Amino acid sequence: CMDFSASAEIWKFFRKYKLSQLVSVAENAKPNEISVFGPNPSSGVVQLYSNSSEQQGYSLLGADGKLLNSGFIQFGLNSIELPHNGLSYIRIHKTGQVIKLISLPGHN
Repeated sequence: CMDFSASAEIWKFFRKYKLSQLVSVAENAKPNEISVFGPNPSSGVVQLYSNSSEQQGYSLLGADGKLLNSGFIQFGLNSIELPHNGLSYIRIHKTGQVIKLISLPGHN
């Protein structure tokens, strides 16, 4: 059995990348698009990122299409609480964009 240093192996892998080469969710998003920043699946709260300078209204819908909640998403990161476990959807009013979200008990 060979021993190895896990941190050395991890460093060998990551040192070939430079921070300036990495892209963020914001750089890949289309104009006025909402992106899931994480986590999805979640334990009840998901982070969404908006690159729009305009406030955008949303509806949170259950898997059956019933309205669970509604609100507004601002520019930047936004925390959205998912009121139950399972599948739900966020529909952005202005663009019609739909995002599928999953909430699992105790999942991080």
